[in-house]
This record gives sequence, C-alpha cells and structure tokens, in this order.
Amino acid sequence: MPATATSKIMSAITTIANPLSSSHDKVMIFWSNKFANLGLENRQIGGDINPYALNYEEKDNKSPTINYPSQMASMLYKDAVCVFGITGDKIENLELALLSPVYKPEKRIKPVYGSLAGCVDSKGTGYLYFFANDLTPKRTLFELTLSNEEPDQKPIVGKLLFHEFTNLFAFYDAPLKQRFLVYQMDDKTISIWSFKHKRDNVITDSIYRAKAETPVTACVVPADPATNRPARVYIYFYDDDNILQGANCILGDSLYFTTNDEKPSTVGDGHKISTASQLSVFPDPIGKRNIIYGMKTANAIVAIYDDWRPT
Repeated sequence: MPATATSKIMSAITTIANPLSSSHDKVMIFWSNKFANLGLENRQIGGDINPYALNYEEKDNKSPTINYPSQMASMLYKDAVCVFGITGDKIENLELALLSPVYKPEKRIKPVYGSLAGCVDSKGTGYLYFFANDLTPKRTLFELTLSNEEPDQKPIVGKLLFHEFTNLFAFYDAPLKQRFLVYQMDDKTISIWSFKHKRDNVITDSIYRAKAETPVTACVVPADPATNRPARVYIYFYDDDNILQGANCILGDSLYFTTNDEKPSTVGDGHKISTASQLSVFPDPIGKRNIIYGMKTANAIVAIYDDWRPT
C-alpha cells in the first residue's frame, strides 16, 4: 500500500455483484473518493461508462473519514451488502468500521494500519483480516469473526512472513470449503495463505514481478464441466513501474504456478495504475473474462479486461 505523499484522490476500491439486479448484470463499486468519503457506482458488468455514480463534489463533514492509505472489504452478509473500512487520519484514531449500509465503528478493536480484507463462507459467517498490536506490543495479523456476540478477535496462527505494509485480499471457495488470504511477504513475494492447511502457496517468480506494497486482488473462476475447464484462481498486482500483472493456477488444496501462462505476466498491452489506487477484480461469465477495476488518472475508475484461460 503506497505510503508516499501521493495526492489523496483515492485509495480503497471494492466491488460486489448487485443483488438487486434482476438480470445479474450490474456491479457495485465502492471507493474512497478525493474527500476520503465513501463513493458508490452501480455499473453494468463490462461497462466503461458510469451512469449511476453516487459521488459528491463537496466534502461531507458528517461522513467518516476513510484512512489513507487503506483498503475496504465488501460482502453479502446477513442479506445485506456490507462494506467495511478503516477510518481515521492518524494511527492513534484508526477504527475498523462498517461503512455501509449504516455506519457502525467497532470500538473494541484497534487497528494499527489501513490493510483490510474480508469474506463470507457458505454458512454465512463473515471474517475480517487486519493488523493490530498484540500484547508485546507487536504488529500482528488478526482475524475477526463477525457475529452478534462479543467480537471474536484472534491472531492468525502460522508463520506468515508478511511485508510490514502489505495489502490483503481474502476469498472463500465453496466447493473446497476453504478460506484463503492473499498477501505480500517481506521479500516482496506474493503468497496465498491456506487457513485449512496453515501454509503458504507462493506465486512463482512474483518476487521479481511485484512492487513492494503493491495492491493485491483475486477471484475464483469456477469450473466448467461442459468444456473440461478446471476452477482457477486469478491474482492481480502491479510491478515496480505500476504496470498491472496477473497470475493464475488451478484451484485445489495446493496451488502451483508452474507453466509460463500461469506465472506472473503483464495484463494486456500494459496498463499503468496510479500509485494512489487499490485494485478490485470482478468475474464476467458472459464475456469469459475478469474485469479489474483501478484508477489510472485522477478520480476516474477504469475497467481493464483479462480473458479467462480456456483450459
């Protein structure tokens, strides 16, 4: 997550399918706008034009200030589209909060950085991942299980050699019944942590292709028995020149990025992403491609396309 003196135009982006779209062809894009308030677009899948933006040209002093730099996480939780983020303008006043559909800060949890990821499993249980200090105090990666009870906050058990300013991305795969966390290791390698097996799945050659503090995002493209296409996980990040990179592999208990078309490579003709921008990917089953949302220029979210592998 870039921590330089970049203009605070935007940082966090998260996307989720619009559950109210009868034709299942709309994506909701949430982001922190140039005033560090929550913005929303309701865009057609594959649409480059934004006819439904809820982005205000004046700062809303009544809205919480989203931390810069930081991430947001969206999920369909308890029959609602829920967006979580890190608010506050200093380490001392950072808060983990539900930003939408209503604002609700979690006062009993004290994050120490803007990194945030989340997912929901097939039972409807929600999980959030963030950094907080342990009793030492030492910066530690924590998991928060969402519930109506007292927050169940616990450190991640395992030897995660994470970069001090790593970004995070979490996803759940229903067929495998497993949760995964994408993060950057201290040597710049991108890895996918398996919670079930408590081990890393390293993306081959990412140590040479990933920028330190790069944004990370991922999605699962489900298997297609009709074409014998296996389920694959796609991961996106950018390199030292801020050029978008992608990698993929067959989804399973172990993840192997072995062939040249699985290892990290430049997406398309090369798309340079703003250092102020996070990334969020959304699968497009009709177009058989992934759509990566990010910012190339000031306050403009663009769609970048990456075709699915046929096999």
